Amino acid sequence: MQTRLFDPFSFLLLTTSFFGCASKEKVEPLKDITSRWDTVSRQLIFYDANRKLLGEGTPVEYKLDQEYLIFKADKTFSTYRMNAFAFSAPYTYTNTSFSRPDNNSEAKITVFTDTQLVLVNESFADPVTAVETWTLKKH
Repeated sequence: MQTRLFDPFSFLLLTTSFFGCASKEKVEPLKDITSRWDTVSRQLIFYDANRKLLGEGTPVEYKLDQEYLIFKADKTFSTYRMNAFAFSAPYTYTNTSFSRPDNNSEAKITVFTDTQLVLVNESFADPVTAVETWTLKKH
């Protein structure tokens, strides 16, 4: 009799643990963005309403080797241009997106490693769409 109760119980325990483990999604831990990130490149591409390429280039007002961001643990970041403070703002992020709640902007994070961060922001100003790709490396 003990064997009979043990077998169904063992089967139930094994199937529950198997399906319980199999159905859980693996969640990647949040990567740490806090650091200084130096600009490697900034690329702007402009499209018309029909997605026809209007032009592309790099913002000329910036010296890229003197532009960097500092992300702080208090969820604020500061931007420096020409090695001088430009502005500071709050931020939130996941492993795939970066947001600024102060101006409702969001960028996709397409690369996020220990040494490289790539942000892609698409903005619309009818009839033009601008796509900015900002590549940064950890200082």
